[in-house]
Amino acid sequence: MAQLTSRTELTTPADDDLLHIIDKSDTTDGVNGTSKKIQKSNLISGLTASDITDFDTEVANNSAVTLNTAKVTNATHTGEVTGSGALTIADNVVDEANLKLDTAPTNDYILTADSTASGGMKWAEAPASSPLTTKGDLYTYDTDNARLPIGTDGQMLVADSVETTGLKWVDTGIDEININVFTGNGTWTKPAGLKYIIVEVVGGGGGGGGCDGDVGDTANSGGGGGGGYTLKKILASSLGSTETVTVGTGGAGATGASTGTAGGTSSFGSHCSATGGAGGAGNSPSNLVPRRGLSCGPGGVGTGGDVNGAGQTGPNGFNLALAGYGQVSGGGGGSMYGGGGRQQIAVNSTGDNGIGYGGGGGGTVAYNVNANYTGGDGTDGVVVVYEYMEA
Repeated sequence: MAQLTSRTELTTPADDDLLHIIDKSDTTDGVNGTSKKIQKSNLISGLTASDITDFDTEVANNSAVTLNTAKVTNATHTGEVTGSGALTIADNVVDEANLKLDTAPTNDYILTADSTASGGMKWAEAPASSPLTTKGDLYTYDTDNARLPIGTDGQMLVADSVETTGLKWVDTGIDEININVFTGNGTWTKPAGLKYIIVEVVGGGGGGGGCDGDVGDTANSGGGGGGGYTLKKILASSLGSTETVTVGTGGAGATGASTGTAGGTSSFGSHCSATGGAGGAGNSPSNLVPRRGLSCGPGGVGTGGDVNGAGQTGPNGFNLALAGYGQVSGGGGGSMYGGGGRQQIAVNSTGDNGIGYGGGGGGTVAYNVNANYTGGDGTDGVVVVYEYMEA
């Protein structure tokens, strides 16, 4: 062990220096105590605050401790949490182990909020990804989620069990419908953008028969038949750039005991046509009563169309007595777009004309007069063209 050899060593002794002390509790060497030596390291080691009787005084005398100026400021943290004041969690360091979760994850699951979970969140299966790629696409299903691409402008969505998704886009085909009505002969011109037409054709109405009167006798004539009718759909590709339109004229009523004139035939090109109604039969005077009136003309017929119809045959008249009453003429027949002239009950008068398009003229009645009377005229037919334009 080293002995203290200088004053400097006494002021700042080394750990292995021996210090000379007087142990007053030991009187071996005398009443003033016994001289002993102790190594510095043994003197310092094991001391606690309770071993130092004036510890509080020493702390109080240390101005640095009193003012707390000797403290170490906030340490600068590094690693996953950084900072010396407000701490920041570094990027890309929070992983599953840092989360408070009740269940282990499954690959491709996602975190979702769940107030019943201890950490307020849980793992959940992710929703299926969308197959949609384009504006207007529809989310559909066959055996799995599927994309139905948006259709083209003007198309509409319809159900189709043959399709895997049960749906498909189809052309409406129609954006506008134009109507052309021909009440006389003319020419139809095919417009650009036409998809197809629907044409209706009505023949002219037949004229009513006339009466030949005589004193003491009666006579009544038959009415004319209604014009025939046809309807046809014709694709644009089957049409010429123009088509001739013919409208049958109404038949004239006859004068005297003559048959009325038949109505004319109406047609649309060579595609379809409808004949006019036949004229009503005329009647000569007679004193035979009661008797049936003369026959009314049969209606015309349609041909070449998707729908072909016949005009109406009017009701027959009758004679019940040789008097100024009890005589009724035959009536005109109606058509799809017209009505027949009414049955005449007023004696010695002209028959009523047909009504609308293709109506047959009514018959007439004569009583106790030597004069001739005229049946009603049939009305002209009509052709109607509906143009269905592409969308």
